[in-house]
Amino acid sequence: MRNQRVNGLPCNRGHGSLRNVRTKGLCPDDDGRKLMRNKRNDAIQGLRGIAALLVVVDHSILNLVQRAQYDPTTLQLAYRLGELGVKIFFVISGFIMTTTMYDSFARRGAPTRFILKRIMRIVPIYWLATLIYAAKLSLTGSPPTWQELVLSLLFIPYDHGQSMREPVYGLGWTLNYEMFFYYLFALALMLRRPRAFALLMALFAALVSAGYIEYLDTCSGSLCAIGGYFTRPIMLYFAAGILLGMSRKWLETRARIPHIDTHTAIAISLVVTLLYGAMVLTGVMQENSTMSIVIQALACAIVTTACAFEVSEAGHIGRTRLLILALGNASYSIYLTHSFLMGSAGRIWALISSGTVSTLPAVTFVILMLIGASILGIATYTYVERPLLDFLRSRVTRDRQAVA
Repeated sequence: MRNQRVNGLPCNRGHGSLRNVRTKGLCPDDDGRKLMRNKRNDAIQGLRGIAALLVVVDHSILNLVQRAQYDPTTLQLAYRLGELGVKIFFVISGFIMTTTMYDSFARRGAPTRFILKRIMRIVPIYWLATLIYAAKLSLTGSPPTWQELVLSLLFIPYDHGQSMREPVYGLGWTLNYEMFFYYLFALALMLRRPRAFALLMALFAALVSAGYIEYLDTCSGSLCAIGGYFTRPIMLYFAAGILLGMSRKWLETRARIPHIDTHTAIAISLVVTLLYGAMVLTGVMQENSTMSIVIQALACAIVTTACAFEVSEAGHIGRTRLLILALGNASYSIYLTHSFLMGSAGRIWALISSGTVSTLPAVTFVILMLIGASILGIATYTYVERPLLDFLRSRVTRDRQAVA
């Protein structure tokens, strides 16, 4: 049986064993399947950081308009960047769940383990942020009701008489979608992989199709709130992430994964994001137009695909990659904590700028918010989020060992 070369490296086969394979190489085994020896994907992690910072930019501009009387025409840029960041998050979520759980379908206990891990990852810091925000609302004289607080903590949408059905802590609206997606994914884990993916695609198609029923937009009550929430087209971005994850695994098994390094993938993401922002500023993307939807979906597809097919190099990690990974690791904390920075910073900036609405002060404020949100998020991840997660994991492990 002849030797093969992958990525320019020798790939020797014999009697079903793999020899002389470096961690970045791909080699086929005797069954015709290919094994990927390096599972890291630093670019996807870095893209999580970029997505979180896009939301920070969104809220920074909103703050300037609300508190410093900045030009309201920039709200379009804020909304579009925030939307892009959230949709990137959703695609990444679908991608990561698919690639990490790819071999767990139809395995006993997989749905329970999956949900338990996702709850440990998502719930603690979100509950903490929600309770802090609820306390802040109480101090300002507008406390949430117990029903609103409980529904928010349980990721259940509710109708509070406004056009947007947000939880007590507004940023939690995306986590309502995340948890709903996790429940659907856990359901699919009960089946074998082909049927599971077919079920997920059918569910997403059915949900979004149901969203076009006019009754959901006009009725009131809890069921209508839930129905209107989870039948929006944004759900399709989870499906796109699943398809991207399936494509990555399919290419891995055939040793055809394109080699994109971390820096190139992140550079592509940044360039596409800047071009996207420029298109918004020049008026190419009109509000709620078909062109706007297409361009946004295309930008999201380019950046997530570039990062999804990255293969991280083993060995020394330079400062740039360390920063990329730090922002990616802390992306959830950045997302959840940056709003606590915004209000005070906006008021202080309004006093400092003294009504100045020129571009330079506004750009300076946004840059300072990006830096401040990054520092706060990394600190929260280091001293709150990660210790909480480690504690919960250790307790669950001990409990399982005790039961065994």
